[in-house]
Amino acid sequence: MKSATLAAAALTEEVSHRLMALAEERRVLHESEGTEIVPDIRVYDDVLPDPEGYRALALAHTFQTFTIGNVEWRGFAQCELPGFTDWLQDRRPDLTATLSLLRQSPEGQAEPHYIHTDRSMGDWTAILYLTPSPKAGDGTDFWRHRWSGVTESRAESATAMVQEAHAWSDRDQWSLRQHVAARFNRVVLFPAEYFHSRSLYENYGSGDTARLTQNVFCEKKDT
Repeated sequence: MKSATLAAAALTEEVSHRLMALAEERRVLHESEGTEIVPDIRVYDDVLPDPEGYRALALAHTFQTFTIGNVEWRGFAQCELPGFTDWLQDRRPDLTATLSLLRQSPEGQAEPHYIHTDRSMGDWTAILYLTPSPKAGDGTDFWRHRWSGVTESRAESATAMVQEAHAWSDRDQWSLRQHVAARFNRVVLFPAEYFHSRSLYENYGSGDTARLTQNVFCEKKDT
């Protein structure tokens, strides 16, 4: 029979090996995060013929805070500029733009959500990046729920939607699926139910140098 000292040493060694294996597994998972290429996430560059002029017109809007229920949505302006929506209509005639918003996001601006879904806004979301020199790491991130493996909202009841919303605020529940880097005059187009977020949690810039995007929500036309 092993002595208590030998048994304790053997147990310690076994635990050590298991911890090392777990650390290696986490390292591999971390290094593989964000490497997936999702076919339904479309990226287009050099979208507008005069992005500087379009940006100037965008900045002339008045950005406001809108309160819906007890939630404040900061830095929004309804956009009537036709350039991006016209491009989108030509590129994707199967989609109808239903709402177009400009979003100005200075550093430290409080946001109601980080990881979220646009499912309640439509079928597809298009984001136009309008910052000429975006901060390193800026862009849009797409996420997979670690425990369930889901990549898009599947809630079919009010209770399920609340449960999903609780998970949005817990970063540990999510692994990065794909990162799309921000680039001036670039568009990312994706199914609205996909879980996604801005890449830089804290945003950046101030005034006219703040992060600037145009977000267009679209409905899929019946065929």
